[in-house]
Amino acid sequence: MTIGGRIKQWRAEKGLKQDEASSLLGIPYSTYQKYEINDKKPGAYALEAFANVGININWLLTGIGSMLLKENETVSISTATPQPLDMELLQFCIEAVESELVKNDMALEPKAKADVIRLMYLYCMLDANNKQSATVARVLKLVA
Repeated sequence: MTIGGRIKQWRAEKGLKQDEASSLLGIPYSTYQKYEINDKKPGAYALEAFANVGININWLLTGIGSMLLKENETVSISTATPQPLDMELLQFCIEAVESELVKNDMALEPKAKADVIRLMYLYCMLDANNKQSATVARVLKLVA
């Protein structure tokens, strides 16, 4: 069986339509369709999305092993739904990264900058004590 066939098998076992599966994974519908018909192979972003919903990537790529990750490694469909962004926090993270880059006369490729902002945002979301300045300092040390 092909990768596309295994993706289709997973979707059928979950009882999802193609548009529901693409939405769950955060993958454009047309791209998802191409995966299922083997017109395109999933890249790193898509593989991460498949793993985040509990698909065993080894099985997906090779057909070896179980379809799903162990129960404690899976993300339920209800928790896989993206949470609304905290726009104030996101703005804070973008401004902090931009400021630090300017201050240190540094530049990042757009994808790298987006990754740093995403990382900072996630750290700030997990910061129970709301010490964003300490979080920013830690993340920006990674940038430097």
